[in-house]
Amino acid sequence: MRSLSVHTRQQLRLRGVMISYAGPDPTVNAANPPQITLPAPTVADLRTTAAWTLTVMPVDAQGIFSSAGTLPWSTPLTGVATSPGGCSLQWIALNAAVAGVRMNDGNRTDVIYYGLLPAGTPIANVGGCESSGVSTGPNGQQVTMAHEVGHGAGLAHGPCGTPGDPGYPAYEPYHPASTPTASLGEYGLDPRNGQVHRPTEKDLMSYCGPPWMSLYHQGRLTNNARLNPTRIRSQRWKAPMYIHPHLWPWEYIPDPPQWERGPHEVVRMRAERVVSIIGVVERGELRVTEVTRVAALPQVHGGRPTAFVAELVDAEGRVISAADVQRLPARSCGCGCSGEDGGGGAEDSYVLSVLLPDLERGAALRVTGTGADGERTEVWRVEAPERPVEIDGFEVRLESGAGVARWELAAPDEGWTAALQFSPDDGRSWNSLAAGITDNRCEFSVEDLPSRAELVFRLLVHDGFSTVTAETRATSAPRPVQLVVMHPQDGAVVGAGQPLRLWASTEGEVLAEPERGRWYVDEEQVGRGFDDWVVAPAAGEHTVRVECDSDTGTSVAEARFTTVDSE
Repeated sequence: MRSLSVHTRQQLRLRGVMISYAGPDPTVNAANPPQITLPAPTVADLRTTAAWTLTVMPVDAQGIFSSAGTLPWSTPLTGVATSPGGCSLQWIALNAAVAGVRMNDGNRTDVIYYGLLPAGTPIANVGGCESSGVSTGPNGQQVTMAHEVGHGAGLAHGPCGTPGDPGYPAYEPYHPASTPTASLGEYGLDPRNGQVHRPTEKDLMSYCGPPWMSLYHQGRLTNNARLNPTRIRSQRWKAPMYIHPHLWPWEYIPDPPQWERGPHEVVRMRAERVVSIIGVVERGELRVTEVTRVAALPQVHGGRPTAFVAELVDAEGRVISAADVQRLPARSCGCGCSGEDGGGGAEDSYVLSVLLPDLERGAALRVTGTGADGERTEVWRVEAPERPVEIDGFEVRLESGAGVARWELAAPDEGWTAALQFSPDDGRSWNSLAAGITDNRCEFSVEDLPSRAELVFRLLVHDGFSTVTAETRATSAPRPVQLVVMHPQDGAVVGAGQPLRLWASTEGEVLAEPERGRWYVDEEQVGRGFDDWVVAPAAGEHTVRVECDSDTGTSVAEARFTTVDSE
């Protein structure tokens, strides 16, 4: 009788919030900072920044990458952490804005949201920040991304250079007895080049180095819901299943289909109409930054209860709906990876989120808190405007790789914000394109939109009590399949004559057809597929190129690398 092997396959599904920066740079001149303008990164940048995350975590080499839209930012991230273990006030405010984009995207749980800042953003003291699945870090900072994605998957800090997870074991003889210092606990293998990492090296979730994945956190990330584990029952290797990142899970058709998947394993998520209130508490003072009414998953994931309660009330003050305000704990990383959010209520600055059932328009929204005398007092309130916002016109044009949306409103001068979404399936699955807009136009990149799809665009205008929408007719934005060299990346140095991994990240139907990929080193074809091994060429400067054919043409990606003779 032949046995049937059973194993778990996990996949990183990363959804980027692409952040642009236009503001001062006090890292150049604190007294008279120059003004700088930095464009938002792209999904291609998200892929290359994720190369180390895909290397060290127990996931497929091919992740699913997509954009949740763009977000403008203008405040330098140069403050210090508000507590030994938290983030600075600027990072907290930024993550609140990223959380607003996530809500515009449906508050999905099958993806990890990552705010990607452009390289050159003014940053000091704290290098990245995570708030319950919403993580933010700079483009190109690969170790920072892995650290923050680890937090998003539920990992605390490793106990080295900062207080950490009390359950982290002491691996003797690499640790002192009963005194863990975030050692790996076992030899590690880098699948890109065969490098062996010693057990004495340090876990990537700590603030010591050199960083790699520990035995402890490898176990914590296995069968981890944030990495979308799927049980595979097969005697043969299967190509990774392609999940369309812009279709909600009840809509996608697996390609190739998973015949072994049982009905109990199908992921179902149902969006509901909610009133989303997002804000920050700064040193105990509550400040609401965004109120929207959207269709989204109705839970605040990873939140902790606070003493605040949000309520939607009618004109007589009767409560229509109410919910506890949730605190999203923040953990930081970077060159100043500063500490653990000690898990407690001592930290008085954090992102807040609350989701109220959207039952009716209401007359006012309010937040109450408990005063020193134990009585509940109102700490925030906003009244419904007399006249709801109206949309007089809305159009979207796609030209030369860029898109421009324009609209006209009959609206008050202030008190409203706009958001853009798109749908590749005629309005069943809506995806965020931009949020927090206060102008009457928005430019966006076509590069991050799904290829080979008829797209419908939607404008949403919020005033906190009404959300009005307008849609365009379906239009297409064809583009080549995205292809990115993950290894060797630009500037890499590898040993001449040593095994060399040729690894590319791609998308769409070609994920299941690796034979479409072709590798060239210095114009000579050396391999096929999107993940292959060759012998590194002789010492010198070299160019690696990968090509892929699809029905939209031939996609090409290149990188330059150097080989050196081993000593």
